[in-house]
Amino acid sequence: MVAPDGAQTEVAALPSILSAETETTGGARLALLDGALYATTGGWVGGVEVEPPALMGAVVRVEDGNVTEVANTWAFEDANNPDGLILESHPYGITAGPDGWLWVADAGGNTLLRIDPEAGVIEVVATFGALPGAFPNPNRNGAVEADPVPTAVAFDDAGNAYVSFLSGAPFIPGSAKVVMVTPEGEVSDYAVGLTMLTDLQRGPDGELYAVQFGMFTQEGPVPNAGAIVRVREGDASEVVVGGLPFPTAIAFDDAGNAFVTVNGVGTPGSGAVARFDALTQMAGEPIMIGE
Repeated sequence: MVAPDGAQTEVAALPSILSAETETTGGARLALLDGALYATTGGWVGGVEVEPPALMGAVVRVEDGNVTEVANTWAFEDANNPDGLILESHPYGITAGPDGWLWVADAGGNTLLRIDPEAGVIEVVATFGALPGAFPNPNRNGAVEADPVPTAVAFDDAGNAYVSFLSGAPFIPGSAKVVMVTPEGEVSDYAVGLTMLTDLQRGPDGELYAVQFGMFTQEGPVPNAGAIVRVREGDASEVVVGGLPFPTAIAFDDAGNAFVTVNGVGTPGSGAVARFDALTQMAGEPIMIGE
C-alpha cells in the first residue's frame, strides 16, 4: 500500500517463480470489488513434469495479510482449453465488472474470463484470435501468426468491455489493438495501429487510456519508447505522454492525475511510480509507428 506521501506498507506476499531461467512470473494486477482486494498471480504452461506451486495461475483475495485462492485459471485452462492451442494460463488484467463479478484478461489462454468471487465459478466471455505474425509459430500449428496476449479490461457505461492486446513476439509495431466485447460476447476491433499494450483504464473524463510498454525493432528494444496513449476508435489514438522507460500500468484519481509504474524491465530497485498531474487534460499527438 502506498500512502499519498509515498510511504509504503507491505500488505501481503505473493509467490513468484523463475521459469527456464528467462522469465519471472508472480503477482500481476489488483482490483477492488465490494471493499475486498483481489489479485491475479502467476501463470503455468502444460507439458512440464511438475505440478504448479500454490497460487500459480490463480485469482486470489488479499485480506488481513492473508492470501486465499478464489479461482484457479490454470486448472480451468487445463480442463477446457478454450482457444484449442497450447495449454497455458497467465491471468493478468483484472477489474470489477458491472455485474459484480471479476473480469480477467488471461494473457496465456487468450481469453476474457468472468469469475464469481464468492463461488469461484469461471466462465469464458470471449476467446481472441491471432494477430499478424512474422514467422511460423509452432504454438499456432505453424501459421504465420502471433498470439493476441490480452492484458487488461475496462468498461463503458453500456456494459461493453474493452480489452487491450500486447501481441506476441516479435511485437510488430502497430500490430496491437483494443477490441470491444459486448455483454453477449461479440468481439470487434475498436482501436488499431497500436503497439505492446500492457494496461487499459477508463479515466475520470470517460476516455480510455492505454500503456504502451515499448517498441521492438530488429535491433532490439527502442530506449524510452514507452507511452501513455489516449485510445480513440479506429486509427485515431494519440500519444499523451511519451519517452517512458518500460511502463506497465496506469491508475487515475478523480481529478485526472495519473499514476504510472515504470521500469517494468530494469535492474532491481529501479521500479517506480510516476505521477503526471492533470494527464486527462493534456493534448495528444498522432501515433507515428516506427518513430
